[in-house]
Amino acid sequence: KQGINILAYVQWQIDDFSIAYKKLDLSNSNDPLGIVNAQLREQAEAAIKDKIATMSVEEVLTDKAPVIEELTSRLSRVAEGKEGLGIKIITVQIREALVSSASLWNDLQSPYRNEQKKKARISQLEMDNEIHKKEAETRQLKETRAAETNLEIEKTKQEKETEATQLRLREDSKRHEDIKKNEQHKLKLEEETITAKKEMENRLKSREKEIELKRSLEELKQQEVKEQEEKRAETERELFVIEENRRLEKIRQEADLEKLEREKILHEKNLDFEKFKTNLLKDLELLQLNLNLEKEKLSKDVEFEFKRKENELNYQYEELMARAENLKQDARNKVNAEQLTLRLIKELPRIAENMPEIKEFRVLQTDKTDPLFDNMASFIQKTLSYIQALKVKDEA
Repeated sequence: KQGINILAYVQWQIDDFSIAYKKLDLSNSNDPLGIVNAQLREQAEAAIKDKIATMSVEEVLTDKAPVIEELTSRLSRVAEGKEGLGIKIITVQIREALVSSASLWNDLQSPYRNEQKKKARISQLEMDNEIHKKEAETRQLKETRAAETNLEIEKTKQEKETEATQLRLREDSKRHEDIKKNEQHKLKLEEETITAKKEMENRLKSREKEIELKRSLEELKQQEVKEQEEKRAETERELFVIEENRRLEKIRQEADLEKLEREKILHEKNLDFEKFKTNLLKDLELLQLNLNLEKEKLSKDVEFEFKRKENELNYQYEELMARAENLKQDARNKVNAEQLTLRLIKELPRIAENMPEIKEFRVLQTDKTDPLFDNMASFIQKTLSYIQALKVKDEA
């Protein structure tokens, strides 16, 4: 209404972040909530104007509940729900309702002032009646008491004037007290507004801490996944080494059995071997040369194979470490597991291109009866010892 100022405040918080993220202009670092505050302000002003248009001035100043109810309903329809701004209205309060028009204020104060004037006039009339009564009584008194009666009348007049003066002073004092109470009430409302604002800031800080905690938990989860992958890679590497050691041990045992069997056969055919020892020595010399060459070749092949296996495991380990680092970096950038998988699939051709070139590749087949693949060095050494023993025996 014209001549009345209503000050209100609205407290709200984010209820659905997925909607609020689209509606709020969070890109504006100076005032990220400027748009939503402007919209709420316009809706609040419209709601207040529509409501007080149907109310009297006295109702607006004395009963703020209808205005608060209408304002809350209007803002809730605008802010909440899927079609709203993604926020929730916490509280709506009328800070104060002031009369800004002096003429309107005088009109509102006129009944009270007229009532006070009426009381003063009635008191004055009663006083006049009392004075007239006293004057009538004093006329009936003896002339000897006329002077005393006049003195009493004068005294009574002064007392009445004093009472009238005190009455005016009491009215002025009451008026000042009312003004002081209004100012205190205004200060109290301002303090409540400041308190509500601080509570809202504390809630926002709590919300930010909650979001930060969720982000930290997500990072810890990604770190745990990374550690599990590293442990799995290390376990696979250890299992591979253990399996290789078992296979080598099995081949050594089979080679020992094969050696015993061959020694037995050689012992049984020793007589035949003596007959052909000259030719055999030549053949053995040639065999020794071939064995040395084969030993050197097999030694290089075995060393190359182990080196290749070691390089392959190291490359796989480095690749897993790089992948874990990428996963950690992607987790910091809030990239989900599906996007990581797609990215890894896209990078596989580039990883294959950067792998070391295989200069030489050989395939050696072996079974239980041929243990020379992994224990060739031991077999050659024992064969040479046996040939040396044959030479000594022949010389003897």
